[in-house]
Amino acid sequence: MKLPNNELRTFVYNRLNGVITYLTRVIAVDSLPAADTLFSYIHLSNISITESGTKDQYGTRSSFDIEVVQQSQDELANYEEIESVSNDVVDRLVDYISDTPNFNIVWCHFINAIETEELTDTGRTLTNKITLEYYLTEL
Repeated sequence: MKLPNNELRTFVYNRLNGVITYLTRVIAVDSLPAADTLFSYIHLSNISITESGTKDQYGTRSSFDIEVVQQSQDELANYEEIESVSNDVVDRLVDYISDTPNFNIVWCHFINAIETEELTDTGRTLTNKITLEYYLTEL
């Protein structure tokens, strides 16, 4: 059995990179904005892999955490922006079925989203952690 981590991460990156926007601004995927930039970005976070099989089908369940992060220098962080970007992420990924070079993506389901807020000396960080579950079979 091959582990799908790298191919799944690449697949998700390619689905999101350059197409998620807020207003007219493209939201960075898996690259932090410049230190003095206080906009949202998308971080492809944890992947958890579990073998899953029945007598009819054998594959891999993959839980994938994607974080939409926004930093601000004041207490007026934009909840509307982080929620809009999060919705676009889910819309681009859930129920989109495709193949990677070595795996067939059978399905993708939304599991949950947890929004957190952190106050610091210099501002506020909002994070919306989205968890998706993928079921993949090896080609």
